[in-house]
Amino acid sequence: MSLPPVAESWARIDTWLSQHAPLSHARLRPPAFEADIAAAQRALDVTFPADLVASLRCHDGVELLDGAPVLAYNGPPSGLADIVKSTELLREVDADLADDAEEHCRAAPTSGPGERGRPVPLPGGRSQAA
Repeated sequence: MSLPPVAESWARIDTWLSQHAPLSHARLRPPAFEADIAAAQRALDVTFPADLVASLRCHDGVELLDGAPVLAYNGPPSGLADIVKSTELLREVDADLADDAEEHCRAAPTSGPGERGRPVPLPGGRSQAA
């Protein structure tokens, strides 16, 4: 079974929302501009998956107000600004955790009696003598 193209799926969602949930339909943002999609990819130094780009070409996420559509377990669709902001935040957290792990490896006891000098594994495959 193949899935329909993203634009076709959004067309069906738009039609259903406009008929059955007009407030939710009104919360959908207009399409993202191609230049903004390209700028977000450059800012994050990534290439977005084709399905994400296709979705952003239909709607640049939703306005986070009462009545905003929510996708089951995933929450409301994010727009470009939210994608960039969230990714940058998660990258900062990841970097902080990696720094904490490296510091912990340096400070943790690594050898017992008679085991001095044994290499200590550090994140990224590096090692340091104990």
